[in-house]
Amino acid sequence: MFAALNTIEPPIFELANARLLEADKPWSKERLPLVMDRVRKPLHQLSARLGDADWLDGEFSAGDLMMVSVLLRLRASGILDEFPKLAAYVARGEARPAYKRAFDAQSAVFHEIEAVKETYAAINRNDVPGALKALDPQIEWIEPPDFPTPGTYRGHAEVTGQISKGRGTWAEGTCEPESFVVAGDKIVALLHVRVRLKDHTEWIDGRFADVHTFRNGKVVQVRTFGKRQDALEWASQFAARSEMSPPEVRTLIG
Repeated sequence: MFAALNTIEPPIFELANARLLEADKPWSKERLPLVMDRVRKPLHQLSARLGDADWLDGEFSAGDLMMVSVLLRLRASGILDEFPKLAAYVARGEARPAYKRAFDAQSAVFHEIEAVKETYAAINRNDVPGALKALDPQIEWIEPPDFPTPGTYRGHAEVTGQISKGRGTWAEGTCEPESFVVAGDKIVALLHVRVRLKDHTEWIDGRFADVHTFRNGKVVQVRTFGKRQDALEWASQFAARSEMSPPEVRTLIG
């Protein structure tokens, strides 16, 4: 279990950040292979330790459950396929009832992400009531000083005013989630905004992040960050690690 967290997981998390947050950087193509090599090094060691055994320590354990969850994050990158023994190990783990229960327990997260998507879709079509559907009546929405509507807004009435004021300045454009990162009860929406304001000809194009905190299926707080990395670091400090947290829930594209 500790090997999963302390040895395997950090370079995988670094790879996810490199693909999500650095893809538009001019040095990204040169850096990415280096990050992928850092991922491969502990995988070689893990594959050797596993050998021909089904599980890392004899019988299936919580450590295997955690390791499978961590390794599954590599599936989209193709790196896992380079290690046939680990790929087979992950497949065995996915088939275990304990993993299936863990995955089922996280299904609510996918519904929450859909709710966050709909919030921004409603804002884009200037449907303020629709944007409020996922928000708890006691919602708290916090925007930093350098944003168009800075301050802390509490309750549907104040948030309605805040969204209406901000959206009312647009002549055209959208604010679209590019990806989501789940940290405990928080969903970090990595956003791309491209809008033209009324009485302006130039377009504003930028990327930032909102952290949505859920409680009982509703958003109780939205906190905006001008820098995506700041949002990820802030959210991660509240995220309790779980042995039953499927990796697909951690980082989701689109």
